[in-house]
Amino acid sequence: MNSSTNRMLFVAFKSLNETTGDFLNGTKIESIKDTVNTFAISAAVLGAAADVIPGAGGLLAALAQTGLVWALYVKINKTLGIAISENALKFVGSAIATNIITSAGYMILAYAAAAVMSFIPVFGQAGSAVTHLALGYILIYAAAVVYLNFLTRTYKANGSFTFDDSDKTKDIIRDTVKDSNVKGIIKEGKNAFKEAKDNGDIARAQKELKCPNCGAKITKEQAFCSECGLKLK
Repeated sequence: MNSSTNRMLFVAFKSLNETTGDFLNGTKIESIKDTVNTFAISAAVLGAAADVIPGAGGLLAALAQTGLVWALYVKINKTLGIAISENALKFVGSAIATNIITSAGYMILAYAAAAVMSFIPVFGQAGSAVTHLALGYILIYAAAVVYLNFLTRTYKANGSFTFDDSDKTKDIIRDTVKDSNVKGIIKEGKNAFKEAKDNGDIARAQKELKCPNCGAKITKEQAFCSECGLKLK
């Protein structure tokens, strides 16, 4: 990932740092960037791999990709030293992913189109898999940017990174997504996906699947990582 391709991600880092008073440093930023890219690639590959059942494959792909969102947040929080309960992160991850998908007409249409294509043997199914490949990467990328914006807004509201599964948190998520220029983030996510595809990261991940959380080798059929227990689909 580079600053020209990922401008909105870098803006999110800058806003969080300014709000918290230099909470971040170069090492943390690079670590989070690598984490986002790793999870985005895994979501792409696992989403495409789930697309084996016509119609239902699209739902499985979306669920697999959404499930990785909160796991991404756990990893980001660990890097930042933020202690938030797993249940709260699951709530936030699900809410952010849902808001991103529903607020972006492109993603809804793309998931729907992929579901239709999956009923067409060979070429349609191949096209559906390619679509889910891109959607997985884009969703994780967008979810990362929005989460950093959410942390900034949470800190402004509370003076700390404190949130749970309350209606107040739900309101903050809704307002964050609304003000985050989701369409612009998705466009940037598409460019980041193209970059990952062009430099061979996607192809390498397809040949050797690894858990985005711990790096252990996994298979397309696994529902959980055998090493760290991460839910994969």
